[in-house]
Amino acid sequence: MIIVGVDGSVASRAAVEWAADDASRRGSPLRLVHAADTSWYLVGARPGKALSETVLREGRRVLEEAAALARERRPSVEVDTRAAEGRPTAVLRDAAEDAAEDAAEDAAALVVGSRGLGGFSGALLGSVSDGLAGHVRCPVVVVRARDQQEHGEVVAGVDDSPECEPGLAYAFEQAALRGATLRAVHAWQLPGHLLAPRGHVRPG
Repeated sequence: MIIVGVDGSVASRAAVEWAADDASRRGSPLRLVHAADTSWYLVGARPGKALSETVLREGRRVLEEAAALARERRPSVEVDTRAAEGRPTAVLRDAAEDAAEDAAEDAAALVVGSRGLGGFSGALLGSVSDGLAGHVRCPVVVVRARDQQEHGEVVAGVDDSPECEPGLAYAFEQAALRGATLRAVHAWQLPGHLLAPRGHVRPG
C-alpha cells in the first residue's frame, strides 16, 4: 500500500499523481490521508465543535477531489481515503502503522508534497517530511509541484554506512519498476586544513 498526505495544494496534487503512478506500477492500493489540524486556527484554546466540523468537512472535500484525481489518472488502482484530526506528522505516522497492521507488512511508501496548505499548513520541506523520515519504517517520498519529466534515471546518494542500505534498495526497486538506469553518487569533502590558504610567517 502507498499512502499519500493530501491537503488540496498544488504540491499535494503532484504527490497524488506521483503516488498513483507508482501504485499502478506496483499493483498496490493507494490510501489518501488528510489531517484536520485545528490547532492552527485557535492557539491556546480548544477548538469549538462548529470549527472542528467545518475543518473536517473541508477535509472530506479535499479527499474526494484527490480520490477523483487518482482514479482519473490511474483507473485500475484501488483507492481509499482516511480523514483524521491531529497534526500532519502524527496522523501520517499512524497511517503508516495502520497500513502495516492491515496488510501485515510495511507500507511501500509514504508520499507528501513539498509544500502544504490547509490541513497541512506549514508542511514545508524540512518540517513534515523531516518529522516522517527516520520515524516510519517505509520510504518517505517528497514530491515537488512542477512538471514531472521522465529522464530515465534514478539517482541514489550512497556512503559506506548501514543506514544507506534501505535507500539504495528502494532506488534499485524504483529503477527496476521504471525500466530506468540507476546512478549511485558518492560525495566527500576535503578536510578544512587542506582548503585553507597557505601563508608564510617571517620570523621576527
